[in-house]
Amino acid sequence: MTQSKSSLQLSIDLGVGDPADAAPDLLRREHANWILDPQSSHYSLPHGEPRFIQAIVGYYERDHGVRLNPQMDICVTHGARPALVFALLSLDRLGGPVGYLSPAYVGFEPIIRKARMTPIPISIETWLNGELDIRTLLCGLRGGAFLINNPHNPTGLVMSPDELREIARWAHEYDVRVMSDAVYAELYDGQRPVSMLRYDSCAVEVFSISKTFRACGWRVGAVVGESNWIAKFKSYYEEMNGVPFAAQMTAASALEQMIEVGRFRSEVRARRAVLVEGLRKHGFTVDTTSKNRAGMFVWALLPTRSLSSSVTVATRLAAAGVLVSPGSIFGVGGEGAVRFSLNVETSALHEAIDRIDNTMLR
Repeated sequence: MTQSKSSLQLSIDLGVGDPADAAPDLLRREHANWILDPQSSHYSLPHGEPRFIQAIVGYYERDHGVRLNPQMDICVTHGARPALVFALLSLDRLGGPVGYLSPAYVGFEPIIRKARMTPIPISIETWLNGELDIRTLLCGLRGGAFLINNPHNPTGLVMSPDELREIARWAHEYDVRVMSDAVYAELYDGQRPVSMLRYDSCAVEVFSISKTFRACGWRVGAVVGESNWIAKFKSYYEEMNGVPFAAQMTAASALEQMIEVGRFRSEVRARRAVLVEGLRKHGFTVDTTSKNRAGMFVWALLPTRSLSSSVTVATRLAAAGVLVSPGSIFGVGGEGAVRFSLNVETSALHEAIDRIDNTMLR
């Protein structure tokens, strides 16, 4: 059987949130040096090395206006995903509801179930259309938790300070604990997303260096916030035996100097502009008013009713060598859209747009 030209092309993978870009040269060299340090051969401290913890304190105070107690308000983690699981487990609210805006990061539902709590997806469209009263929403989650993702994956929604204030107000009223996933907080267009910790003294926030510094494989992050919640978190998480010393030392340098963050932020912004323009030319609808405001993805509605299945479109694009994520995998409200990652350079995005053109016109 003769293979088609498209099947012979190298695929452009726009389906995952793992930047193809290398981490900054300075950080890679430093990471290599720390691996040679004798301390790297030993167990690290279970809750984090002092230098990295202090770097986190400095980052939150300098860039977010939030003061943290280094002894009580921080636990270093192996990235964001385990931090989310253990944070929910440490609430000890078995079976309780956990609300989150949907479509959502594919890991949220299994994370909530692993923590033995009940996922409650909430349509992001009702939120955007003003049809959802925050007080009513939080009342419905009474005794549980609300998991926010700001900026939001996959849609690129950024919550406003007023929305965060309202969430904090009614969360306190109805005994709802708020957990913020802020892994994309540095990849914004325009105004920086505000940390939930500025408005809710009972919340915790999860972050990692993975996206900001193109270092997904180093597995370094932290959970920060309310001291009693963090104390319980530490009692669970110490079983993980600590994040590798070299990774923490390198992450400390990254946060202290914010190495190449501004440059990468500008690069992602340029990539977004290229991809949005190309997708619109090919009939996709891309909202940049309320969505696609930050993060490293473009959330695009499918071009025609004849292409109503996101899986069909993703399969067709894959045959042309462009890998994307069908919206249906992101849960409630995801069908009818496709998520494109901004994880490759603009030259590759231009090539992807050309392939999309050839595919969508068939």
